[in-house]
This record gives sequence, C-alpha cells and structure tokens, in this order.
Amino acid sequence: MKIYINDTEFPLTIIQKKSELEKGLKGKNSINGCYYFLLNDDRVHSFWMKDCLVHLDIVFCNNNKITKIFHNCSPCDKESCEHYSHEGNGVLEMLGGTCEKYEISEGDTFTINF
Repeated sequence: MKIYINDTEFPLTIIQKKSELEKGLKGKNSINGCYYFLLNDDRVHSFWMKDCLVHLDIVFCNNNKITKIFHNCSPCDKESCEHYSHEGNGVLEMLGGTCEKYEISEGDTFTINF
C-alpha cells in the first residue's frame, strides 16, 4: 500500500482495529513510511507519545486533506506526556522531520493506492 503526498510516494500501513489504535507506534524503534490511523468520526482526537521510541510528525487529516501538523514530537516515558489534539477522521504518523523534509503543509491533500 502507498500514500502520495505532494507527488512523493511513501509506504503506508493502515491502522483501524481498536487494539491497534490504542497501541499506536509504542515500542517501535524505527518506522518505514507512514502509518494512517483511520478514526470513526470527525471530532477532536488526542494522541500522545507515551512509550514511543522515535520522534514523530503527527498529522491530523479530514477527508484526505491535512488539517494540522505537529512537527517532530518527542518520545515520552512518563504518565504525564504532552497530548496532541485536533479534529479529523484520520491521523498520519511518520518519522519526525518528514513533513519539513518533503515540504508537507497544512492544506495539502493526499491519495492512497490500495
């Protein structure tokens, strides 16, 4: 599976099961491409970096349009980790710095090839 953002192709993993959504990318010491969290509704959702091992860009989306980017979010090993919240029906997570490197901005759109 692939995602195309600004004519750049990234490998894509879809996350949609409740158990996968709750675990997120905890414990992964490397990631390849993008992870797309499919959410059931367009409301405010909150993500955090608890037990993540790498910096991530957290990208909120609504109907294949990027609405909010939290850049280079830091790993956290405490219970009081920072939360990243915004409206959307999906969230992309990718290695920290990816959005800056590929000039991905709020308002950009993407397509997914299944």
